[in-house]
Amino acid sequence: MPLTPDQGRRYSNANPFTIRFPMFDGAKQVNCTITSEALQDIAAPDRRQFEPIETLFEFYRPLVEEIASQKYDDGALVDGEILVVKSDV
Repeated sequence: MPLTPDQGRRYSNANPFTIRFPMFDGAKQVNCTITSEALQDIAAPDRRQFEPIETLFEFYRPLVEEIASQKYDDGALVDGEILVVKSDV
């Protein structure tokens, strides 16, 4: 079952090299993280890779959420969470 986006569009970047964001499997929250390297690779074709990772995440969030949802469907959880890395994009 695909994950659904957080309606509040929340995210956290307490670590300067990752963005954490929630998605949902029904009522169950699934914590997801994407690395700055993965975001920069997503943005590179548009020549936006040098923008702040918060800006990249907000702009490419639908694609990031799609990748995270696919990883969840594939059962690729690490300690109960989804981690999107460079090799996923």
